[in-house]
Amino acid sequence: MSTLPELLALAHRHGLELVADGATLDTMGLDFLVAHARDAAGTRWIVRTPRRPDVAASARHEARVLSLVADRSASRFRAGAFTATS
Repeated sequence: MSTLPELLALAHRHGLELVADGATLDTMGLDFLVAHARDAAGTRWIVRTPRRPDVAASARHEARVLSLVADRSASRFRAGAFTATS
């Protein structure tokens, strides 16, 4: 997976409907490909997928930490995780 349409399609398969217009792909990171996009309501989303299999384990750990933080605060974000192969 290396293109913006592929990453948006992955999000779609997991129930996240993102608008392609205005979406951008950030390829600068070593560990993740990152899409910046909005849903139909205008909510901003950051969607990441690991570049390598070894990064997936750390992403799962990060998702657990973000879920804990979200539960303890009046969070303005939703944390979720899925792998590029999902």
